[in-house]
This record gives sequence, structure tokens and C-alpha cells, in this order.
Amino acid sequence: MCSIVGSFDFLQVKRLVQASLSRGQYAHALFILDAKNAKVLYQHRGMGPLDWQQHKEIPDGYMLCHHQAPTGKKRGLDNIHPAYKKDGSVNHWLWHNGLLKAKTIKPNQWDTSILLQNLIETGTVDNIDGSMACFYHQYDNCNNSTTSSGKMMVFRNHLAPLFIDDSGTVSSIEFTGSKPLPPEQFFMWQQGAWQSIKKFKTYHNPYYGL
Repeated sequence: MCSIVGSFDFLQVKRLVQASLSRGQYAHALFILDAKNAKVLYQHRGMGPLDWQQHKEIPDGYMLCHHQAPTGKKRGLDNIHPAYKKDGSVNHWLWHNGLLKAKTIKPNQWDTSILLQNLIETGTVDNIDGSMACFYHQYDNCNNSTTSSGKMMVFRNHLAPLFIDDSGTVSSIEFTGSKPLPPEQFFMWQQGAWQSIKKFKTYHNPYYGL
């Protein structure tokens, strides 16, 4: 079990991070994304819980914090969220809360990295068996790109929680003014709101019909 917290509001992030620590403190990551084009302005990974005293001078932007409770055998600094891959000029980052089924993971593989690679190759996650609530970030650093340079997205299937509000805040735990993110949809932050851009299916939902 892990926790994901993201917001344009620094104090909101601090409150929700503190409230989420029971979900895991093995390792942490702190990223800040530019509010206009989603470029990564600041990134830090470390073991144990996040110490805010080490991050007094950080840029303004969308702040994203992840605390990890690893469920697989792959552990250490190389396996602290987010998983990262570069495909051409496009950089991909994925923060994941959930657990993939053992049959999906081969020895010495990190489940979040598997999930990200599948997302890059197929554009979806409905062929992955397991629970997932994710923050997905893309950034194209090609100066000749005619498309939006950065994209911030969130999604979850029926098996993992994620909450949002109208200001852009995202959290693994419920908070004042929040609502559950509708499952089986990719939402992109655009025009000041989380907007649904496409749908997918939960691979196996044991609660179907309940």
C-alpha cells in the first residue's frame, strides 16, 4: 500500500501527506511540475518519510508526493516511485498505488515499471491484472513538437482508491471537499479541471455486480 498526494496548494499537500503516512513510509519522492507546461522543475527521492526541513527552497508549481510501502522484492533507491522511461523525445513518469498479480511480474521486475512500459506500448491498462490508482505524467522535450509539451493524468481501476477536488488536488485518502475519481477512465488536467479523455476496463473485478 502506498500514498499519492498532489496539489497546487503546498499546505494541502503537507496536511494530506501527514494524514497518509499510515499507508507506508519505506521511501518517498517529491516532485514539482510547472503549472503551465507540466515540465519537471524539482525532483527528490529518498528512504523513509519525507522531511520537509530538507526542502525549504523549492519552486512553485504542482507538488506531487508519494510514500511507498513496497509489495515486491525489488527494493532500494532504483525502485522508488515514480517509474521513469523515455520513448523518443517523450519522458514518462508513473506513480502507482496498488498491487499487480504475481503472474504479471517476472523475477527481478518492478511492478510499477511493468505497468508504465505497458502503458507506453498499448496506451491502456485494461490488460493488466491487479489494483491500480496512478498519477501519470508525460513531457515532450522536443522543441519542434507541435503538441502540448506536458500532460498530467490520473486514473484508477475498481480496486484502488483515489480522490480529487475541483482545485486539482489528488489524494489516496479522502479529504474535505473531495470526491472519488470515477474508475476506469483516464483524466487529464486541462483548462483548470480533471477532464475524462478515454476509458478502460478493470481486468478482473471480484466485486462486479455488488
